[in-house]
Formats: sequence, structure tokens, C-alpha cells
Amino acid sequence: MSQPAKNETGEARASLGEVTPLQKPERPQISAAKATAQALRRKRSRRLALRLGLYVLLPSALATTYYVGLASPQFESHATFTVQSSEQRPSLGVGGLLAGLAEGAGGGHDALVVRDYLLSRDMLARLNKERGFIAHYKNPSADFISRLNAHASFEDAYEYFGHKVTCDYDQVSGAVTVHVRAFNPETAASMSAAILSYSEEMVNKLS
Repeated sequence: MSQPAKNETGEARASLGEVTPLQKPERPQISAAKATAQALRRKRSRRLALRLGLYVLLPSALATTYYVGLASPQFESHATFTVQSSEQRPSLGVGGLLAGLAEGAGGGHDALVVRDYLLSRDMLARLNKERGFIAHYKNPSADFISRLNAHASFEDAYEYFGHKVTCDYDQVSGAVTVHVRAFNPETAASMSAAILSYSEEMVNKLS
């Protein structure tokens, strides 16, 4: 009974002796692939650093240099007014309410007309004639980026005018707000007051 067991043990030992050893991976190929991957990562890192410098660090440095050391101070003055139709009258009842809504729409139309006038070439021409608008913004003492070019045409001045004089209209309150930026506070206030005066004249014409 014990003899077959001995035979099985012998067969098992024989089969174990016939096992082929595993082949080791080729290290040179793995090392080459790893080196290639590292080279690609370094190349991507250099590209990322270059883009970061060109598109983030350099513009930030230039902007900081300009605003800290070169930019001329600018001052802003603003004025707010409302435009009401001369036909608006207090009225009671539903009919009066509907009439008031219609008149309010008319007042809003007048406010838009005044706003367009504020930003028009006619406004620039009058400001330049009576207040020396273009001469102020061509002042050579201002920095070359902020000031108007000395050889600018009227159309160039009008485009520049749109950056220095802005106007907002609030449809809810019907208020028109004018913002004027200049190189000194006196000029900003003077231009703002002149625009307000000219706008009042326009409103009187509409009435």
C-alpha cells in the first residue's frame, strides 16, 4: 500500500525538476522608454514655463511698470440727471395710470435722445470749441499711452472721446449718468458741468 505513494512523490519531484526558469525583462529597452518619457516631460515643462512667462509674467510686469512709474493720474467727475416729459400730469384712476405709463415711455425716449447727443460728434465739437477738450487731452505732460496723439484727426479725437466720456441710462429710474475722466480734477468737473448744461439745453428743445 505504501509503494504507490512513493512513486507519486518521485513523479512530482521529476516534474518540478523540468520547470523552465522565467526570462528576465530586457532592461535596456525599459531604460530607453523611461528616458524618452522624461525627455518629453522636460520639454513640456519648458514650453509651459515659456508660455507662463510670455502670457502672464511679462504682461503683469509691463502693466505694473506702467501704472506705478509712467501712468499719469486721471480724475473722474460724474453727474446724474433725469429727463421728464413736459406732458406728464398727475392723474387718478386706471386711465390715468395707463396714461402715466405711456408718458413714462415718452420720457424714456427723450432720455435716450439726450444720451445719444451726449456721446455725439456735435458734443465733442462744442466741448472742444468752448472748453478746449482736444487740447487738454493732447497735453504732452501726460504719458504717451493716455494722451491723445498730437497729430490726431477729428475722427481720432472722437474715438478717444468715447473712452473719456461715458454715459449710462437706467431704464427703471430714468436717470442718465455722465462720467468724465481728465488729467486734473478741475478739468473733469468743468467738462462734466458743461455736458450737463448742454444736455439741459437739449431737453428744453425737446420740450
